[in-house]
Amino acid sequence: MVPAVQTTVRHIAITSTTNLAMPNKRRLILSRLNGEEFDRVAQMMVGGSLGVGEAIWDPKPDEVLDSNRLMLSAFCENRDRLTRIFKDLISLHHMAQVQERVMPIVNTLLEEVERAEALIADSE
Repeated sequence: MVPAVQTTVRHIAITSTTNLAMPNKRRLILSRLNGEEFDRVAQMMVGGSLGVGEAIWDPKPDEVLDSNRLMLSAFCENRDRLTRIFKDLISLHHMAQVQERVMPIVNTLLEEVERAEALIADSE
């Protein structure tokens, strides 16, 4: 069984990157993460979802890989869906531009046909 760690994000960040027995690396990591400020922000984010007596467990490598695989596949599916949607939007935009260029010509042609029909009707 994996031992529980304290419910502070400082320990979460450290256990995910290095061994807790290495104090120099720990200080370096905390200094790069803006130390106490990062810890306070992270505690606010994580603390709301955890109960008072709950502990955070170090994830097992296969759990991390499964989670990463799921997240990556969801990202890829959404990226592909967005790509298809944007291709459709580009096609609609091109069709609107063609229609904008063709409509004045079509309107002029319709006016000429109406004038011709009026002339034919007047001559009869």
